[in-house]
Amino acid sequence: MGPAVGATGLRTRCTGRCSTRGWERCGAGNCTGRMSLRLEAGYGEQAGEIAAQLAVHFEGGGETLQAVRYWQQAGDNAARRHAHDDAIALFTKGLALLGTLPESPERARHELAVQLALGELLRAT
Repeated sequence: MGPAVGATGLRTRCTGRCSTRGWERCGAGNCTGRMSLRLEAGYGEQAGEIAAQLAVHFEGGGETLQAVRYWQQAGDNAARRHAHDDAIALFTKGLALLGTLPESPERARHELAVQLALGELLRAT
């Protein structure tokens, strides 16, 4: 693929397929880090609306905690839409990603938040 105009209006060179659904892995391994920052900046306070897409890009860029944050936001979004199976899958993705990090107080805080959100959802289904 050639240059694309991102949410901020800046040109980005993308060598793969960037999904707006967020479920498909971005094939543009060299642009995920930059793309995630540009998308996040472009959407500003509304970045949560594209949480799954941001999670994919941050994960691909090696920003694990940011990816977990957005997987949780995507799960919250799905739960609000009563898409419980999707929400469970998104929370589970965040937990799996957290498991790749070394133990730390920050990891424990994130893990607790995701576990609580997942537990509430599982209790309701």
